[in-house]
Amino acid sequence: MQLSIDQIKTEITNSRLSEIQKNDLLGILPVVGRKTLDFIYKRVSRSSFGEEAEEVCLLLLNEAKVYQVLAHGDITGAVELFKSAPDNPDYGFGELIIPFAQDVRQYMQTHASPGFGEALTALNNFESKVFHWLPETELNEIIKNDLLYFVRALNIVMEFKRVYLLEELSDDGTWGQNLRMSLEGNAEQLGASGLVRDEKNYPPTIANWLKDYFAFINKPLTERVAFDQIQYIERAPNVQRLNVYERKDLLEIIKLHAWLMNPEVTEGEIEAYEADLAGQSAKAAVKTVATAPPVIPKPAAPFTGVNKPDPDDWVRVAQQRRAEEQRKIDVKLNELKSKNK
Repeated sequence: MQLSIDQIKTEITNSRLSEIQKNDLLGILPVVGRKTLDFIYKRVSRSSFGEEAEEVCLLLLNEAKVYQVLAHGDITGAVELFKSAPDNPDYGFGELIIPFAQDVRQYMQTHASPGFGEALTALNNFESKVFHWLPETELNEIIKNDLLYFVRALNIVMEFKRVYLLEELSDDGTWGQNLRMSLEGNAEQLGASGLVRDEKNYPPTIANWLKDYFAFINKPLTERVAFDQIQYIERAPNVQRLNVYERKDLLEIIKLHAWLMNPEVTEGEIEAYEADLAGQSAKAAVKTVATAPPVIPKPAAPFTGVNKPDPDDWVRVAQQRRAEEQRKIDVKLNELKSKNK
C-alpha cells in the first residue's frame, strides 16, 4: 500500500530528528519522487538516521533541488549529481542515491524528451557502478527499456548473478521469470536492418531478436546449450546483417535470457568475479595516475534557464532557515543570561 504524504509528515513530526532537520524534510516532500518519499519514511520510521542525519538531510535537499530543476527541463543538476558519484561507491552511498535515481528514471520515461539523453547516460553510468545493489523494480525497468547500455558496460550475466546471490534465499521462483518476461518485451533496437521471418519484415527490437532465436533451432529452450547459442550467432541469416559488436551484444542478451530461465549462482563464482573486478580497478587506477593531465577546477555555472521559472534553491533556503533558528536560540540565551545577572 502506498503511503500518503500526510502519513510521512506525521512520521517526520514524531521523529527524533532536530526541528531544523524535520523542517528540511517536510519542505521537500511535495517536490521529490515516490521512491525518495519511501526512503525518507523508511529511515524516519526506523529511527535509522543516526549520526549521519545531517549529511542525509543535506543530500536529500540537494536531490529535491535537482529533481525540481529537471521538472523545469534543465538536466544539468541531474548530470552533475550522477557524475560526482565515486567510481567504487560503497553500499551506504548507493542506499542514499538509488531511490533518487529510480525517481529520475521514472520521470524521464513518463516525460520523454530528446534533451534527456545526457541525463539518461549519466544515470545509466551511475547505476552501472551500483548494479548489484539495485532493487528488482529498477532492474526490471533497465531490462525492459535500457538494457543495451548495461550489456556494453558490464558483464551483464555475472552482474545479475551478483544480485541473485542476495535474492536467492527469498526467491519464490518468480524473480527470474519476471525479469525474463520484461526482457522478452524489450523494444530497444539492435542493428539498422529489419528482421525477416516467415516472409514478413519485423523491426530489429530485442524482443524480435529473441523470437528469431527461439524459432531458429528446433529444440526446446530448456535443452539448449552454449553451442546452440553460438550456432545461431554464426549461421542465422538475420544475424549476418549485424556488425561484430552488435553480434556480441545479441549473444550476451541470449545468454542472459537462458540464465534467467533457471537462475543459479555459487559464492565461489562471485568471489572469483569480484576478485577479477578488483584487479581491473587496480590496473585502471595505476594507469590513470600515470597518464591523467592536471585538473584545473572550473567555477560552477549558475542556473541559467531561459523562459523557465527559477526553482527554489533548497540548499540555500535550508541554510537560511538554519541560520534564523540559530539566531533565535542565541537571542533566547542572551535573554536568559540577562535575567540571571
